Amino acid sequence: MIFYLRIPKTGSETLSSRMASAFLPEETHVLSLELRTWDEDRVKELQRGKRFVDAHVARGGGALANIRDCDFLCTVREPVEQLVSLYRHIRREPASALHRAARTLSAGALFDNFADFFANYQTAYLVLAFEPLEARMERDGPVRTLAAALPRVVDRLRWLVPTEKIDEFVSLWPIQSGIVIPNRHASRNRAPEDGGVGDDARAAIAARPHLTSLDASLWSLAREHFAAWRQEVLDKATPWSFPKDSRLAYRNGDSGVWLRDNWRDPLFSGDVKQWWAGPGQLSRVAFRRSVNERFLHFDVVVVSGLNRVDIQALNPETLRPLPLQYESRGPDCVRIYAPLDTFGPAGEIFISVPIVMAGILSTRDDNSLVRQSFASQEWGLSEAGAGERAISREDMGPGAQWRIF
Repeated sequence: MIFYLRIPKTGSETLSSRMASAFLPEETHVLSLELRTWDEDRVKELQRGKRFVDAHVARGGGALANIRDCDFLCTVREPVEQLVSLYRHIRREPASALHRAARTLSAGALFDNFADFFANYQTAYLVLAFEPLEARMERDGPVRTLAAALPRVVDRLRWLVPTEKIDEFVSLWPIQSGIVIPNRHASRNRAPEDGGVGDDARAAIAARPHLTSLDASLWSLAREHFAAWRQEVLDKATPWSFPKDSRLAYRNGDSGVWLRDNWRDPLFSGDVKQWWAGPGQLSRVAFRRSVNERFLHFDVVVVSGLNRVDIQALNPETLRPLPLQYESRGPDCVRIYAPLDTFGPAGEIFISVPIVMAGILSTRDDNSLVRQSFASQEWGLSEAGAGERAISREDMGPGAQWRIF
């Protein structure tokens, strides 16, 4: 069963109506349930007969603490806009306990007097749905308590979707599930114009950054979570299989080296292909080798804002550095050898650097914003490591800089 935990004002009605359309009406329970701590048996009953359930969860009590065998879905929104939307909703909704206060007080006064309700609203809503931590929050402080629990709770979610990615989610989810969503474009609960009330709330929130400190982290975490899930779906839809493309840096029979992620398109220096690493600090390299090919190697010809000794190769599982060997290939060229004895016939390594500069940061006259760390060439696989021209890490020197100051 899919259980959609609906944090208010995160686009949840829109997504719920879209997702529910993928199932028979009798297989869903939507837009009508608010769970409390005593509703555990109700959820377990729904698990036996429903395929999609959405619910608000009354704040606190850990109503979902003992619910297992569910695929949990949750959406989170950019924290300032979520809080503004919540404030506007309270002002419109007479049934809200805070309605009269929201109509009487300024936005800032409301947030100050009822900070325990508004501060990090989404994080508290999510965490307290799974873990009954109210007493600990009073004893140890809400920020410390919620921050410690958040990773555990996020690990229980199958899907954590930023509100701005809802359209993309409903396009990709059918690829993962094999289930069509007929009502992919439904849009629900759009708020009317408010005559500047939202602007007053935004100004009040901007003056009180503590209100959204953890929610900003949660939203950033959701963006990372969604990006990883999207890549997983796309990888399964179009499996990577050692292709002949622009990232093929070396090939010899069935053996090869592919620069998969965080590499610029290749450039030519004379007849030699060069690949710059960037814009991130961690670059992914795939290989396929024979039993005699014990080393992966590449030449570093130019660096930008770092030293050649800063370049590391990491085991992608442990993130531990591999013991590199170095060989001089000329005044401004060093060949780096990474041992592959602990890997199988096909695998990956990460190439890591501590910083990635742009031209506008590292040169006098280049205003480029392109982030890249070093230029590589002559990738390959070999039986032996550094030979007669081997040099130590200490003797390698900084290397040729890309128009550095």
